[in-house]
Amino acid sequence: MFASWWFDLTNEIMLKSSKSSRGGGHSAWPRNRNEGRVFSVPIDASDRDIGETVLKAFAKCEGPGKSTEPLFP
Repeated sequence: MFASWWFDLTNEIMLKSSKSSRGGGHSAWPRNRNEGRVFSVPIDASDRDIGETVLKAFAKCEGPGKSTEPLFP
């Protein structure tokens, strides 16, 4: 999973689900396949809300190969 926050532009944390390769690396999904794999949450949200958003992003990560199953069910 990738996370970013541009503190001088927004208060939203952006979380992007990733896919892993057989070599152990991680990459983002192509823009035409990332629908439902990008999440955001306000930086001032509760720890619970941030944690739930992180878990949602993890649930959309996928393992190596042609996996159709989530890496973190």
